[in-house]
Amino acid sequence: MTDSDDRAFRFLNARNAIDEFDVLGEEAVLLKVRSELKSLVEEGDMEACEVLGTYLSVLRGDHVEEAVRLLSLAADSGRGAAAHNLGTLYFPLDKSLSRRAYERAYELGTEQQICSDPLWWKRINSDD
Repeated sequence: MTDSDDRAFRFLNARNAIDEFDVLGEEAVLLKVRSELKSLVEEGDMEACEVLGTYLSVLRGDHVEEAVRLLSLAADSGRGAAAHNLGTLYFPLDKSLSRRAYERAYELGTEQQICSDPLWWKRINSDD
């Protein structure tokens, strides 16, 4: 098996585990996803950082700090979806950071791809 095949296999296993969330439960899925992507994250694979960070951001709770770290790494490397997901994670916590993350996603072209109003984030009021 080549490195490329192994990488694809790990992503497939991680995504399959997420799809089985209702059957396996939150902790079992988290363990599976982490085990499949951990080595890729440690090797600096930004897609793996984005996928694991996004999954952790959905869980919230004790996982917010790790989600922010992974999504920030991926966003800083130019992954627009990670920047968008970071903005979503920040929104209830810090609207100023949320705006900056969405602005980065816009600069990377992601907001234009996923939103009918790609500048919607400019209406986030930091004072609310």
